[in-house]
Amino acid sequence: TVYLYAANGSHTGKLTTPFSASARADVDAYCAPKTSLSVIAVPSFSHYHAFISISADDAIINFPSRYALPANWKIKSFSGNIIAHNWADLFDGSINMKLESAGVVDTFWWSGSNIDGSYENENNCGGWTVGTNDKMGRTGAHNALDSDWIFESTRNCNNSLKLLCIGW
Repeated sequence: TVYLYAANGSHTGKLTTPFSASARADVDAYCAPKTSLSVIAVPSFSHYHAFISISADDAIINFPSRYALPANWKIKSFSGNIIAHNWADLFDGSINMKLESAGVVDTFWWSGSNIDGSYENENNCGGWTVGTNDKMGRTGAHNALDSDWIFESTRNCNNSLKLLCIGW
């Protein structure tokens, strides 16, 4: 099973710095099992990543090829609710259960992604390095079954929103 969950706390769009050796490592740190940055009581996973598109190459849609995520596994919440039957099902324009109803997240979250899970190259808080209202970031919705679940709106990067994570 692949699990979708929320990291602890809320975060502005400044999730890394422009001087970082690895923006992905910085953002993934929020999702690490059993750390002060992650959600409490996250099981130990062999693999975990922030569920956010960082760049065109490091977009959510590319996780199976980039990180060896099993594309044919179900995507579930910790409570066992099925969000999608496989990776492709996540990006077909709808999900099986609202993230809020599944127990994943109860508010809006940073996605940085288009409907198909590719990188949203205009609304990404300056590559997730800016936490001010000068930039915008793409968000997903907790209360949607349609494509708004990942492509709901753009918000100023000074907003504190949730960051979702994926583990397997």
